Amino acid sequence: MDEAGLLAEMKALIDGGASCVAARDGVIVGKETGFGVKSLLKLLDEGKLAHTFVVAKVVGRAAAAICVVGKVKRVYASIMGADAAALLKAHGIESGADKTVPKILNHNLTASCPMEQAVEGFDNPVAIVKELKEKAK
Repeated sequence: MDEAGLLAEMKALIDGGASCVAARDGVIVGKETGFGVKSLLKLLDEGKLAHTFVVAKVVGRAAAAICVVGKVKRVYASIMGADAAALLKAHGIESGADKTVPKILNHNLTASCPMEQAVEGFDNPVAIVKELKEKAK
């Protein structure tokens, strides 16, 4: 399958309720539903992120750090935070989004996302993932 077809298939899975989808060498190797970064953390823990193309609903700095630690090659999101795009770029990971926003908000759109708040001030992706795993317990 060509890259455009793969992206279309992965976006269709997102539109159908998946929160993130990972593909390697043109084949989908992981799909998770759920809320927030827990889906990406699950794929990371299962070893399904290395050298993949990840498509997700929302990618903030927290999700971007998971992708860095998981050695993802490329990330595409429906909505991506500007700081997430910068973090991915700093680690040589190609990214794109339907919409880039200044910051990721909580589910009610009333404040910053709690996971983004939890990792504010952290610069090291490994430390960010460690903090996210603690918060996700």
